[in-house]
Amino acid sequence: PEAGTVLLRFDGEIISSPGDRIVAAAADTPDWSPNDGNVSMEAFSSDVNQNSFSHTRAYAAGPGLHTFYAVVESYVETDGSGMASVYGSFTVEFFPETTTATNELTDLSPSLKVFPNPTEGICTVRIGTPLTEPVKVEVINTDGRIMQSLGWKDPLEMSDLRIDLTNYPAGAYFLRLSGKSTTGAQVLVKR
Repeated sequence: PEAGTVLLRFDGEIISSPGDRIVAAAADTPDWSPNDGNVSMEAFSSDVNQNSFSHTRAYAAGPGLHTFYAVVESYVETDGSGMASVYGSFTVEFFPETTTATNELTDLSPSLKVFPNPTEGICTVRIGTPLTEPVKVEVINTDGRIMQSLGWKDPLEMSDLRIDLTNYPAGAYFLRLSGKSTTGAQVLVKR
């Protein structure tokens, strides 16, 4: 086993009674709470009581075995029955850390911040370590296709880089930074 990033995706349909708020989440702990991130649904009426959902989370994973969870909780808010039917799929994808044969590369991943993540469209990339060279920033989909490629031209200027994913489909993307002596990666989720 090796270290890497785990991408969890919980998709499906929920049928509930009006007055119930149902929350669904992909999680890395059985002690999950609604404040840990989720999607929520509520039936509008007894005729419109089915909702689709999709919740994606990325977690760093060290070497070894890990357990992940698809969580659904019902909150009775007004007149609901508290019962719900859930039809869904839970997908876990593992992306191993890339290693390189040379020790000359500086890994920027620990100081790389992307926010907001997940994003609705526009996100900001910030590197907490001063760069010594220009770097290429690529947004790559899970099929390995480069969706966007940008250059960070002035490495000594510690400015943020904005990335626009507004027209991209919802899902997980990889943000890859590369230069002559630097590398970095981060998982980015578009809602």
